[in-house]
Amino acid sequence: MKHIPLLIVGATFAGLGYSSESGPEALVVEPFSQPGHEFISSYRPGEQWPRTARTEVGGRLLEELERRGVLTADRRLHVPAVLPIICRWIREQRLQLLLMTHIVRIAPHPDGYEVTLAHASGMETLVAGRIVDTTSGGLPLTGEKGTAIVHKRINALLHCATLETDTSVPLPESFDERLSFYRGPFVSEAIASFELAAHDDWSTARRKLYTAWRGRPAAWQPWTIAAIADTFEQRVGKGPAVLRTNWTRLPSCAYANLLEALEEGVLAARKEGGDL
Repeated sequence: MKHIPLLIVGATFAGLGYSSESGPEALVVEPFSQPGHEFISSYRPGEQWPRTARTEVGGRLLEELERRGVLTADRRLHVPAVLPIICRWIREQRLQLLLMTHIVRIAPHPDGYEVTLAHASGMETLVAGRIVDTTSGGLPLTGEKGTAIVHKRINALLHCATLETDTSVPLPESFDERLSFYRGPFVSEAIASFELAAHDDWSTARRKLYTAWRGRPAAWQPWTIAAIADTFEQRVGKGPAVLRTNWTRLPSCAYANLLEALEEGVLAARKEGGDL
């Protein structure tokens, strides 16, 4: 069987940061069809954006986000524009990445863990020396209790065609205690974020959001839902946490913004390498 020194579960920003520091020994596997879903697909703009990065890897990404106007001077992020930037970054970093790949079995092995993957080419079994899980919910194969969700939201991208270019125009006030609104980098762009119960499934979440939105007051009537996020915004406790020997949990969604998540992955990989 093929041997992989390091298997990173989740093409999250933490996972990508960890992989970029680990070099060609790392393989990243991701069940979604695109990377960074915990921020990009969930329409999560993040908060507490820094002015400077803590690592060279983070500095290069931050510089490109700012240079292209995807992250503005007042720290507003145009979430849809992040995907092509991070895809090019993955290619430039030469990261080994398998998208739409599910882990169906993990078993102990003398050299680490025997891992069975399911992807477009069929089933594949390999041996991983170490596993780093950066997903939001954690792998359901550990026998551990499920990851405790601190909060869970469904987000939507809003558009208002009547607004022009005056970015000083404030957003109307929220009309539901479960709804928060965030201004995008364009005056006609905003993100609605609806607080959910931890047990809400996808259909329940969409129904709750639409029910609240239909009851919006006149000030919000010019705004329309342009797109619904593809996945939940979730927050869980921060890592890293050791689950088993050579098996670490580092949930990317725990961090305030995608840059912090990326750099936490880089720093965790450096520490792990220094401890070996």
